[in-house]
Amino acid sequence: MKVYRHFQATNDVERLRKKHRDIWESVLQFERLLAHGQTHGHDRYAGLRLHRGEEPADIWKSRIIYPPLGGKRSGLRYVYERLTIDGNDYAVALTIYVHQANVRESEIQARIRERFASYEATSSGLRSLEHSEADDDG
Repeated sequence: MKVYRHFQATNDVERLRKKHRDIWESVLQFERLLAHGQTHGHDRYAGLRLHRGEEPADIWKSRIIYPPLGGKRSGLRYVYERLTIDGNDYAVALTIYVHQANVRESEIQARIRERFASYEATSSGLRSLEHSEADDDG
């Protein structure tokens, strides 16, 4: 699976890096696991009702292990779209945020909707996103 990161999701991590200097290491490790299909513990993001054409979008949310932020209730969250184009699997990071950091769920959902709508689910649409270093090299 190739993993792409919306440029605004990259900006999310850069903002978090001001407070958590080594956060990129955890994000990149997570993306390497995602690229190799290791998605145990990932859950569908419920309640968004987003669509690509006639089909419901496949939006997922997962917790990134980042010890300085603690356990299950707090911590880093990674929200991404899973899609298949021309027989190839892709993941697109839509937002990365600290759970329970005084950010309302409605704000997170608005961010996801905006970013989801900003790119096309095509090969060229994905190439327009910032490509992460976590693609599957085989």
